[in-house]
Amino acid sequence: MSGPADNATDAIEKAVAAMPGLGVDPSAYRLVGVQSAAVTRDADPFSWQLHFKLADALPNKRGGKVGKGGELSLEVDLETGQVKKLRGGD
Repeated sequence: MSGPADNATDAIEKAVAAMPGLGVDPSAYRLVGVQSAAVTRDADPFSWQLHFKLADALPNKRGGKVGKGGELSLEVDLETGQVKKLRGGD
């Protein structure tokens, strides 16, 4: 039985692997958030939402400002293996 950290890691790996097929360059983004989709709606515990931001929009030192735009949200279903774009990344 895998725990939440294992599930989150699996979701991250599947999302990054699927990004090129969604027309997104994974090297251009940084992961900024991961959460179980079950906390936001009636979803099964196998769905995870991942939030990315363009690396160029993130500060390169502490105290820097985060740029506007460049968000990408994906949902990963670990049971089916499906990854879908929720918003951004265009």
